[in-house]
Amino acid sequence: MAAAPNVVCPTPAPRNGISGARGQLIASSNSSTSPGSAQGPSDYPAWEVFGSALPGPRGRMASAFWPANGHIYAFGGRSADTTNDYSTYLTSILEGNPSAGTWTTKSAVFPTQNTSNMEAAVLTPTSGIPAIYILGASGPGAALTNTMYIYNPTADSLSTVVSDTWPVDPGPPTGGRIPGGSAVYNNKWYIFGGIRPATPGGFNETWVYDPTAPQGSRWTNLTTAHLSLPRGFIAGATLDGKIYAVGGGQLNQAGTSLSNEQIVERLDPSAPSPTWTRMADLPIGRSTAKAYAWDTGSGYPNAGHLIVAGGFWDVGSNAAYIYDPVANSWSGFANLVFPRRNYGAAQGNGVFYAVGGYASGGVNYRNDSERYPAVNPPPSPTPTFTPVPGGQWQINQPLNTPRYRVGSATVGNNVYVIGGLAGNCYDTQQNANESFDVTSNTWTQRNNMPTARGAAATAADNGTIYVAGGIQGPFENNGGTYLNTHEAYNTSTNTWVSKALLPAVTSGGAGAALNGKFYVIAGDHNVSPYVSNTIYVYDEVSNSWTTAATLPIQTAYGAAAVLNGIVYHVGGYNTSYTNVINNVYGFDPTANTWITRTPMLVARQAPTTFALNGELWVVGGGYFHNPNDGGFTPITQTQSVEIYNPGSNSWRYGPPLNFTRVALGGGAVGNIAAIAAGFDGASYTTSSETLTSGTPTPTVTGTPPTATPTSTFTNTPTSTPTPCGFSEAVSNGGFETGSFAPWVAQDTSPAPTVSNAQPHTGTFSAHLGSLPGSETPGDSSIYQTINVPAAGGTLSYWYWPRTVDSITFDWQDAYVQNTSGTTLATIMHVDNNTQAWTNVTFSMAPYAGTTVRIKFLVHGDNAGDPTDMFVDDVSLTSSVPCATATRTNTSLPATSTPTMTPMPPTSTATSTPPATNTPPPTSTPLPATATSTSVPATSTPLPPTNTPAPPTDTPGGPTDTPAPATSTPLPTNTPGGPTDTPPPSATPTDCPNPFVDINGNVFYYAIHYLYCRGVVNGVDPTHYDPGGTATRAQFAKLVVLGFGESLYTPTGGGQDFTDVPPSYWAYVYIETGFHNGILSGFDAANCAAHNATYPCYLPNLAITRGQLTKLVVLAGAYQLYTPTGGTQDFSDVPPTYVFYVSIETAYHNSTINGYPDGTFRPNNNIRRDEMAQIVYEGIIHRP
Repeated sequence: MAAAPNVVCPTPAPRNGISGARGQLIASSNSSTSPGSAQGPSDYPAWEVFGSALPGPRGRMASAFWPANGHIYAFGGRSADTTNDYSTYLTSILEGNPSAGTWTTKSAVFPTQNTSNMEAAVLTPTSGIPAIYILGASGPGAALTNTMYIYNPTADSLSTVVSDTWPVDPGPPTGGRIPGGSAVYNNKWYIFGGIRPATPGGFNETWVYDPTAPQGSRWTNLTTAHLSLPRGFIAGATLDGKIYAVGGGQLNQAGTSLSNEQIVERLDPSAPSPTWTRMADLPIGRSTAKAYAWDTGSGYPNAGHLIVAGGFWDVGSNAAYIYDPVANSWSGFANLVFPRRNYGAAQGNGVFYAVGGYASGGVNYRNDSERYPAVNPPPSPTPTFTPVPGGQWQINQPLNTPRYRVGSATVGNNVYVIGGLAGNCYDTQQNANESFDVTSNTWTQRNNMPTARGAAATAADNGTIYVAGGIQGPFENNGGTYLNTHEAYNTSTNTWVSKALLPAVTSGGAGAALNGKFYVIAGDHNVSPYVSNTIYVYDEVSNSWTTAATLPIQTAYGAAAVLNGIVYHVGGYNTSYTNVINNVYGFDPTANTWITRTPMLVARQAPTTFALNGELWVVGGGYFHNPNDGGFTPITQTQSVEIYNPGSNSWRYGPPLNFTRVALGGGAVGNIAAIAAGFDGASYTTSSETLTSGTPTPTVTGTPPTATPTSTFTNTPTSTPTPCGFSEAVSNGGFETGSFAPWVAQDTSPAPTVSNAQPHTGTFSAHLGSLPGSETPGDSSIYQTINVPAAGGTLSYWYWPRTVDSITFDWQDAYVQNTSGTTLATIMHVDNNTQAWTNVTFSMAPYAGTTVRIKFLVHGDNAGDPTDMFVDDVSLTSSVPCATATRTNTSLPATSTPTMTPMPPTSTATSTPPATNTPPPTSTPLPATATSTSVPATSTPLPPTNTPAPPTDTPGGPTDTPAPATSTPLPTNTPGGPTDTPPPSATPTDCPNPFVDINGNVFYYAIHYLYCRGVVNGVDPTHYDPGGTATRAQFAKLVVLGFGESLYTPTGGGQDFTDVPPSYWAYVYIETGFHNGILSGFDAANCAAHNATYPCYLPNLAITRGQLTKLVVLAGAYQLYTPTGGTQDFSDVPPTYVFYVSIETAYHNSTINGYPDGTFRPNNNIRRDEMAQIVYEGIIHRP
């Protein structure tokens, strides 16, 4: 970190106990949410894009809803932000008809081009005839005005108010100002705050316009109502007689950028001397957003609450939040479909409208509109984020020492908080060491750390906590003293020892520990360029340091944690204190490589992160922003929580903290998370919070709520068709025809091509964008119109991106659009340069049964820095029924599972059939079940097992004779006995667990059970990859070995599927499953769509939860169960669903369960740990 300029530091008052955002004292009894209130975006209906496009791109306009006709009006604005470009300032007025979905340009126009950043409101003057009033604002050359206009929608007439202009900042050349925010109460228009380029920061005044007051005296300056923070671009709204000023931004000294403030203030305009009162801060600061509200008792959705959406200078956001005035708390709301800031907002007849604005990146203006709630929602809308698992954060006992920039680690039942900074300018380093016992909810002071410091990399391994690097104050003014000190704390003996010094002084490095190694990731080395991507690795045995592969980006003050054997690094800032990032990377210590993962939903520096229930939690954090001290003080903190699922490589919001905080500490013990300390917006704090989380993945054990039927089971096949294969909705998804058809090349700057330069599979892929060396400006895109299956299904595609630009100017996108080209959902909006194939999946459930376009696009800005991507293997599959049933389940008694005692070996010459060409198990170990490979993993140690070896062929035809386990003599057939000898069912003793990535996994026992019986292996000797996506080949192995199916090999080494030759690792398992009526292949069309020759099995295709459940029911010979009256136990599995009977059967046999929100999510690809659990449950509960 470079030294900050000499300035006066803030003087925070340290305090024990509980502190609220920006120093607001909040009683511990205050809950973060009211009872029953929703906590995340998925708890609300979705926004939807509607209607035709605006006549042209437009942002920075004023908007209003006209009750008389139910139409929306948009006034002025800009079409681009080109400096002093008069053509970008719009003087037109648009009328939007929500019912017809059309926009019309009106005849009336503004007399000047000072039409950017205006405000509008509907008021009723003394005539009693309502009108739309428009105020402000800016024009070419940053010219400002304080003019007011009145628009009559009925007459389409615009008039200028002469006698009552806004009485602020008179006189050229900077007369007037840009209004900050506005709201209407009791037919009076309140204008608060504002900015103008000549005044850095902003204004804090509140002005009131009364259209019924005498002419010439309609404006009043409320001298008692000054905002506590001067600012502009505020989201304003009226709710239940109170006016809210939400967020906003302060203008920098140069007048070129805005801050994003979290501050929220409320005004009671009915009070004798109205004043603004601070309320709970926004979770994430933002300017240029818009606010909406319906009064309590209006009968409209979310009445009595305040909604804020979009905004955020300067990149644009789609995030939305909802405020509960009773609880004085914010939580996540349904996000906008698209990021947009400086847009037009209006509300009427129970609907919120968002019109135009900036596109993501803050440069390109939009020409589309959204509304909430959706008037025509999709049949089964998929929420932006999955429901929040578990409970809520609870306020707990405070720390003894207030501090921030602490280190934290978890050992046993304790979460430790170590060191930190405090004092004026945060110049007092701390050595306090406190532990929180989650079982007793108490803090205990431990032996202090020998070297007081903050911002040190901290992690625990084998009962020892390692603390390396850090900084000693003053943290702000002079940069402080950077350290390479390394000390270790033995939690058993409560003692500290010195260790080998860190190779470089480091502040703000992220710490993680795994398998005897302590990792210090990136940080600030106090040497230009200050932020680093170096990874130092400490060997706990040799007491020495080495380096590992560098992080893909330079960063400091991020956070790190270990999950499933992978070291994750999240967030931080890059290149400057204000450039906070949301990047996420995973480090594989075995391969010494970093993998780029899906970014967080919001950027944040100095959060805390930890593993909880098989997922990665990122808690708190914030932004550096303080124009008075060079940006060192993090005055924008967040209370938001994000949760990363490694299986789906996706993020969702978690339960928000009670208070905002940055530079905090935390950890998890079992299913309990604990966080403490940090900076809360006013000072460093002692407050702590805990949360008890439910399992985020579906529970597949336990008894369903209703009694499990016994004698009421029926074995009569139902009318539900048995799935026999899968239907492919996308044609030529692999582009193997060598041409696009039926894809359509829509945008041709440059023209898309079918190329053989970079295929993912096969020979060809689609290429979009400009190849290296030159850049064609514009868009390069293709789309295909498809019929989404009734079950929705999951869209999957692979893309290979390349760029030398940033997302501000170039991008690589994927969309779902309607048949007219209106975007319904953005699947991907990135500007990546991985130059590696990446798989993307997207649920099509919201569009089930409809006709849509799937579109891929690359945009280039013609700056000589080209961007392109290759696209391949685009697929949307769903189950299709067979003409006849493939298997009839027969009721079997509980004791009918055959058991065998292996017989002594007999002479091979007399009793053993000739060997087949299948290699024996002694030379070919069981294959790995990794998603990414189809070759066996030869290095995984095999446990004691009774896994059958490949069978032998009997002359004259195939038999289903099982071979022995790897340690069991080959059984022979008893004369006159059956030829399908089942494998031995002896239960081996428990075996050591070699997998470091399943400890703490909720499905640990199932994975370990199957491993010890030779049913599953790992992707390498020490990793199972529980979050990996399971494939059809992997499942074939699990179901055949797990259910003890008699192995089958076709005569003469033949094959039933063209893509499963005898040399394929899962050949025997797939053939066995197919010939035993459990597995089936695809039809000719689907084989062709996946570049395979009919008949095909597609072994590497992902398998869904619904498909797997059906096959487990078949393998276990379960009696089919149909609920009485066609009822359903899962909201997303109706009786018409193809796997309905199978899912109900498995559920009522305690084989599966669903998610906490009552869904089963049958179309989701299943994870490897989930697959193991369901197969395990299917085995132990089978008849």
